[in-house]
Amino acid sequence: MKELAPSNLTSRCSRVALLLAALAAGATLAACGGESEEEATQEVEDVAIGYGESDGAEACDFLSASALDQLGGESGCTRQFEGVPPAEFEIIDVTVEEDTATATVENVESEQEIELEFVDEDGEWKISSFPGLETIAPAEPPPPADGETTAPDAGTTAPEGDTTAPEDEAAP
Repeated sequence: MKELAPSNLTSRCSRVALLLAALAAGATLAACGGESEEEATQEVEDVAIGYGESDGAEACDFLSASALDQLGGESGCTRQFEGVPPAEFEIIDVTVEEDTATATVENVESEQEIELEFVDEDGEWKISSFPGLETIAPAEPPPPADGETTAPDAGTTAPEGDTTAPEDEAAP
């Protein structure tokens, strides 16, 4: 067996200690849910492509809670995207900064570039903003079908005890 000189032994121990410290740091990041920028970029790209490929209301699955709120919740989002056909997106650029990201994509058919903003919600990348989101009012529910009635609006009911019909609705 070859004996190591004291200086070689110290150098070797230092390298082993440095390697163990690096492994421990990597394990700590993995345990804390940290992901590399490369992994985050790939996830953002996957969400952008999935959003484009979604058919109609399936697009709502790719939106953040705040984006859904702006659209009037799940039902408002469903109404907003109803009938919207899928689109093929090509990734132009992705920038990830901690728990937010931006992706520039091109709609292959229209050749229009679109910027999507993302937020990491509980470990999942979701679209938090897209062109026009700020101007979209929550979608109104569809009008009742023929023959259906709706409840009267608040404030249009007669005061308690008043059973007379308004003048324009008086019985003949």
